[in-house]
Amino acid sequence: SPTVFTPGVVLNRILQAFQSCGYKVSWRVINSWRWLPQQRERVYMVGIRNDLGQGCNDDGFYNWDNLVGTKEEEDGHKTTRTVRDILEPKDSPSVIASELSPSQWQKVQDMHAKKKKNTQHESSSNTTDDEYRINIDGDAPTLISNYHRIGSFSTKFVFEQSDGTPCDGVGTNSRPRFLTPRECCRIMGFPESFKVPSIEIDGNDKVAHFYHGIGNAVTPPVIASIGKKLMKHVSLANTRR
Repeated sequence: SPTVFTPGVVLNRILQAFQSCGYKVSWRVINSWRWLPQQRERVYMVGIRNDLGQGCNDDGFYNWDNLVGTKEEEDGHKTTRTVRDILEPKDSPSVIASELSPSQWQKVQDMHAKKKKNTQHESSSNTTDDEYRINIDGDAPTLISNYHRIGSFSTKFVFEQSDGTPCDGVGTNSRPRFLTPRECCRIMGFPESFKVPSIEIDGNDKVAHFYHGIGNAVTPPVIASIGKKLMKHVSLANTRR
């Protein structure tokens, strides 16, 4: 018989496993946009050893309230940092190397044109070019492991450079491009000191592996915010002993 998937079963088993080891575990779905110019919802779990829980909530669990991201003021107001702010200069080697080839750009256009035709055939809704454009004056879509694959409908491209120069493939304009490895690091919150590969030096294979890995990563600023608050709670618990 086919396997039946019941939502929540796996999560509950994970929580129970930690609890059986002597931890009080709680979880939340947090969107990284509060820290970074990227829409990225992920499940975060915090486990506090039973004997260290008194510095958290009264019930001993981690207090998720008032986690403030670096893109927010204390009053919860969102700042204006966008994808444009993290883009590399248009003449940098990595930006030039990230431009779609003529065949890649043609494949992207054909693929979305076919999708648009099918969508219009099935319903009255229209599919626009926005489906594969990154809004550089807003947040990036969720970066995933197959981002660097042309054949993925979830992959979106840069159609305008940081200085406003169009790269939309129209006329003599350069073609759209991928986010560079450094830009991916920036929307994920990795520091500038984090080493990234380049096609010129490391080759296509290493760059492809990098894109796969960065798309599976968690965002360090979110972890840092959770950890900072956790350490504060633990320190408070130790002073009360």
